[in-house]
Amino acid sequence: MGNFWLDYDRNHPAIPEPVLQKYATTVGDGVSSNFAISHGFGTMSVTVQCYDMRHMNSLIVPYSILDPNTIVLHFSSPPANSSVRVVIIG
Repeated sequence: MGNFWLDYDRNHPAIPEPVLQKYATTVGDGVSSNFAISHGFGTMSVTVQCYDMRHMNSLIVPYSILDPNTIVLHFSSPPANSSVRVVIIG
């Protein structure tokens, strides 16, 4: 088998450069433990990070990917009103 070469030319790319998108929002109402967040990226390959708004500490919050545009955060107890910042990259 011969050598395989893939030439990349920024003016005429054979393979598109990856594009990352970011969506950020704040959640918490003191009542709900689950929050559906629509990010609109059209992919299930996302990374989710949550922060405590008071101290900006990173939080470990389980989440599920509902569809290519939506995730659901699952808190063990309801977070206080607007107390958690959520950043989604995809």
